[in-house]
Amino acid sequence: MNFIIKIFILFAVVINTSDNSVAYETSTIRMALAYTAKEFCSCKFVMEQSDEFCFHYVYLSKRLKPKYFINNTKKEVTVRFAILVKKKAKFINDELGCVLTSLP
Repeated sequence: MNFIIKIFILFAVVINTSDNSVAYETSTIRMALAYTAKEFCSCKFVMEQSDEFCFHYVYLSKRLKPKYFINNTKKEVTVRFAILVKKKAKFINDELGCVLTSLP
């Protein structure tokens, strides 16, 4: 059921190309995922909390359920929604904390 909802949302965004609302919807999702990646990274590597705690700490939405990929050795967090949208944050050091990295 979750998969069907994600496909429907993706289909609705791609099909609705008659006005500028698609760009707005896509940029809103990208911005939300960027925020989520950075906050999860900060929770995990700056606050040194568990994955479970951080998942609830940055809970995004009941409808938008991104996938989290945590690389403990590189201290990176990647957040992905559907196939098209992916954001990554990386822990730099204790002073700077986590920063977003650019993805293609």
